[in-house]
Amino acid sequence: MRVGWGDILERWSTVMVDLHEVYGADWDDPGLVRAWPWWRARIWGLLGSERSRLRRELTPPPATARRG
Repeated sequence: MRVGWGDILERWSTVMVDLHEVYGADWDDPGLVRAWPWWRARIWGLLGSERSRLRRELTPPPATARRG
């Protein structure tokens, strides 16, 4: 499955939870001012994190082999 920004933005509440749990970064913290490239890298990084809800929502489970 190909993931785009539309897929990510539809799950923004999941992204915010993951940013906090995976990176300890709170999007709403005024003291945590970061440039967009910093945030973008971490948001895309969520798709590679085993702990990420976003990854689980956007990555289909592996197909299981049928035994016959």
